[in-house]
Amino acid sequence: MNEQNNKDSEKSILQLRQALRKNLEAVDQEIISRLNKSIPLINDIGTHLINAAGKRLRPLLTLAMAAQFNNYSKNPILLAAAVEFIHTATLLHDDVVDESNLRRGKKTANIIWGNEFSVLAGDFLFAQSFELMVETESIEALSSLASASCKITQGEFQQMQIANKPETSIENYLEVIGKKTAELFGASCKSGVIVSEGNAEQQNAAYDYGFNLGLAFQIVDDLMDFNNLPNKMGKNLGDDFKLGKTTLPVILAWQKSNAKEKQFWIKTLKELNQEPHDFMSAIEIFNKYNIFEDCKKKTQEFISLSIKCLEILPDTEIEYYFKATSNSGKVINRPIVAPQGGYQFRMTPPSYQSIQLFNGWNLISSFLNTNQSVDSLFESISEHIVIVKNNEGTAYLPDWNFNGIGIFNSLEGYFVKTNLSSTLNLFGSFLNPDENPIILNNGWSTISYLRVDEVSAELIFAELEGENNLVIAKNYLGQAYLPEWDFNGIGNLTPGQGYQLKVYQADTLNFLPIHETY
Repeated sequence: MNEQNNKDSEKSILQLRQALRKNLEAVDQEIISRLNKSIPLINDIGTHLINAAGKRLRPLLTLAMAAQFNNYSKNPILLAAAVEFIHTATLLHDDVVDESNLRRGKKTANIIWGNEFSVLAGDFLFAQSFELMVETESIEALSSLASASCKITQGEFQQMQIANKPETSIENYLEVIGKKTAELFGASCKSGVIVSEGNAEQQNAAYDYGFNLGLAFQIVDDLMDFNNLPNKMGKNLGDDFKLGKTTLPVILAWQKSNAKEKQFWIKTLKELNQEPHDFMSAIEIFNKYNIFEDCKKKTQEFISLSIKCLEILPDTEIEYYFKATSNSGKVINRPIVAPQGGYQFRMTPPSYQSIQLFNGWNLISSFLNTNQSVDSLFESISEHIVIVKNNEGTAYLPDWNFNGIGIFNSLEGYFVKTNLSSTLNLFGSFLNPDENPIILNNGWSTISYLRVDEVSAELIFAELEGENNLVIAKNYLGQAYLPEWDFNGIGNLTPGQGYQLKVYQADTLNFLPIHETY
């Protein structure tokens, strides 16, 4: 899997997310609703980690498998939310066990709130997941996800048992990651088919698809510990090595190492006697024996197995994106009609947008021309609005009945501070991205995001990088994209969010037309 293949895979995941956009939004709303019913601290911890999550791949698989059977009912949404809660709970526990301090560029919950609160919050999320499962009234789905939850814990125990043991067999390693990671992938897929009344053969095929995809996913994650940046993963570069974790690249390197090199592994991994240069020495051994390529070949074996499982499932448009996602390569370039009124890639321009505002500061934007003043736009939720500011610092203060901004400019981003989480619903005419270039002033600008899909920051800002002009881009969380450092802490740009950009000289940012994908 080369760099281009990885980009193609990420693109296919984004396309699948777009096809199931409405269902994913419903999952997010279900998650928010459950967290809001908890005590404030649990809500804060859960929200912190969920907001720092990646692509929601596991719940996406649940929804997509259900979509294979044209099932867009409530049950797949409940199960997808349950899957995300299970995953989030394991992350909370993992970070405590691993003593991690960073996840996707943000401080881990255990660093902010302490181990005790993190563990208890994880327990709460596990309990919430079972409540969601019960609400589906599907004993089979409950059984599948409950079994996966049990095996995840077993896998965590086994992983600790093989830690600092590079002599571990590949078979033992695969058993560990099968329980720790792949089981939830498999159960996520199977549960979507169960509540869609797929037969036993189809349920098993869905499970096998997810399980093999999960094995490949974990091997890639293990590789990323040695050759990626914190934004691409849930940890710091070299974290696994520092902890002496036994992963596939380590096992393969141990098997091929000579006597002197095995002494290096004993010193660094078994005894955890590490010096600053040891990490690079490990990389040199990997390169000497082509360990990265061997790991990629093993990954491809599981990917091929996962794709084969799809033959048993219904032949639908969703399947093409399953294959592209699994194959980490050849994206099937064909439009897809999204379920429940979701967008096609050659779509009718939207005239409605819903933006979630969280308690505290937000940075928002809209792809609609509302032709409204700021006070009129926020009227329905004005009681929750503390202040709205533009890039120049001009403010709207509802408590003072003061609107210094005037008309809402949809080409700009706005800072919004609220005293309670709420939803801003907007109506207007769609601003064609290619017909509305964003003017960037020398220095800082606060811009709107005019796309309806999520797109990686690297792809959106590529034209600015070409002139070596972009210094930094930031979102409302302060997460940064730094092209000069090849660091993307933002990940994907998201509709409804605004962004701060700093450029060396005045420039223009142009988005692709609505019917084109990056």
